[in-house]
Amino acid sequence: MGTADGDRGKTGERKDECDDKLDTSDGSEHSSDTDSDSTDESDENVHANDRNSASSTCIEQDIPARVPALQALYTFIIRSCFDKASTVRMRAMFHLLPLIENDDHCAQLDHYARKMFEEAPKVFVGEGEVILNELEELEDDHEEVLERMFMDDSEIVINNLVLHIILSGIVDDTVGVRKYSILALQAYFARIRENSEAGSAVNSLKDRCLDSSQMVRRQAALTLDHLLSTNSDLRELLENCWLTTVLPMINDRERNVQLLIAQLVTC
Repeated sequence: MGTADGDRGKTGERKDECDDKLDTSDGSEHSSDTDSDSTDESDENVHANDRNSASSTCIEQDIPARVPALQALYTFIIRSCFDKASTVRMRAMFHLLPLIENDDHCAQLDHYARKMFEEAPKVFVGEGEVILNELEELEDDHEEVLERMFMDDSEIVINNLVLHIILSGIVDDTVGVRKYSILALQAYFARIRENSEAGSAVNSLKDRCLDSSQMVRRQAALTLDHLLSTNSDLRELLENCWLTTVLPMINDRERNVQLLIAQLVTC
């Protein structure tokens, strides 16, 4: 009996050892599973961060650089002066006037106009669709329009861009654009330094005194009279234009124009 009890005791001890080994094995398997899950989660987090950083980089690359507000304003007004829509051109020329009257704004306007000209000279002579519209409308000047369409950038030479913008508006098809351009020229005339540019400006006003619109003729006469009374350096040029253009308007076909010229003569 003693031997049997001893055997049973040994058997119990071996069973306990096996149970301990099983417990240890289960614990190690559980810990390895936990470690594997943690590794998988870490890998997923890394991949997610990589995807987020890549998407944020793409978004940053797609966002254009911010343009300063004043630069955007000047550029927008200059480009709008050559817009296809006449209402846009008229509003642009209307807002151009106060900028020209201010020394700082006028200097900035000239600066950004020059910058635009260096990047895209054809903006200042009419682009794409505008030129094609002219080609359809002008039957007698096809060669001139085609020449402008295929003109190389290096062939476009404009010394005074602000004056060019104004003179382009003075010959616009829309009455309102022509009127506001004349007012802009009146404000800008004192800044003209070259005699050739002054001559071009005066000749443009001279042509507008013969305009088909009564409103434009009146404004051209008023502007020439104002320039004659305020500019002593170019008095001979302005006086000659006034005598040969404004004075004969006393016989204008419109009564309102006749009365205006009579007031200018008697003042």
